[in-house]
Amino acid sequence: MDKRLYAAALRYLGKRPRSEKEVRDFLEKRFLLLSKKKKLDDESRNFFKPIQENVLNKLKSQKFVNDVEFAKGWIEQRTRVRPKGWRAIEFELRQKGINKNIIKNLEFKIKNENEEYKLERNEKQLALDLAQKKIRTIKDLSKEKIYQRIGGFLARRGFDMDIIRSVIDEVLKKNV
Repeated sequence: MDKRLYAAALRYLGKRPRSEKEVRDFLEKRFLLLSKKKKLDDESRNFFKPIQENVLNKLKSQKFVNDVEFAKGWIEQRTRVRPKGWRAIEFELRQKGINKNIIKNLEFKIKNENEEYKLERNEKQLALDLAQKKIRTIKDLSKEKIYQRIGGFLARRGFDMDIIRSVIDEVLKKNV
């Protein structure tokens, strides 16, 4: 059972990096499938937790599962490929089971532009780039409507109101 779950976890991790919670959930689902096939009783299912921990510990020791590295990669991907604000990224990381302390530590290092954690663009620059793209499609609207549309667009992407206000003011000065 150990080897089968370990092999399944490796295949699961081969698709993309995963958080520890994602791997744990996957192993539980996988075990339930295997136990139904083998028609295991409830008593036999109690032996799963140690097996699951063994598999997770082996994956961690081989550096296949690392929540800090996963979170760094997730943040980088979310600021580069599909730009989002810190609130949205933080929410996604919590959904992935990343510890709040890890998230706060990464947020502090990123916002203080620590060299190891420096991103291509800061949060305000991301919002500004998105707003400049958006204004091209709505520049014929009134100033109030532009403010509402861009504000809503950036808020749905998880940007803070302070950033949204300053970005909209800057974009309106340039384009209207």
